[in-house]
Amino acid sequence: MAGVMPALAEEHETSVDLTVDVVSLIRINVSPSLIVFGQVLQGDFVFEQVEITNEGTVKIDLSVSLTVETTPGFYAENLELAVGLDTYTVDNFGMTLLDDEEATVVLGLNVPIDAPTGLHEGTLVFWAEESPT
Repeated sequence: MAGVMPALAEEHETSVDLTVDVVSLIRINVSPSLIVFGQVLQGDFVFEQVEITNEGTVKIDLSVSLTVETTPGFYAENLELAVGLDTYTVDNFGMTLLDDEEATVVLGLNVPIDAPTGLHEGTLVFWAEESPT
């Protein structure tokens, strides 16, 4: 076998399967994260505003809900949300934001003349879901 060149190995191949599931990103930023209306007289109307930014990659529909009301119904019955000239209650609020779009939402609190005195706390939750349109 002297002087015989060894045979070169045949080509060998192997593969790697690739797969990816691309999803849309739904993310909003609401600022500020704390609203303090302060001391308010019975019968007064006060307002503050929040900025909502769609930081995701798709058009979204927004809605809101109230949780953890220390005085049941206080905010649900007396809080209004305004966007431009449109005014909503907590139950019927809805708006759409394009990706990278932001909007100002004015939170108006109409304190009834017969509102119970004391501290009233609640949490307003903004919900975002991908818009079907």
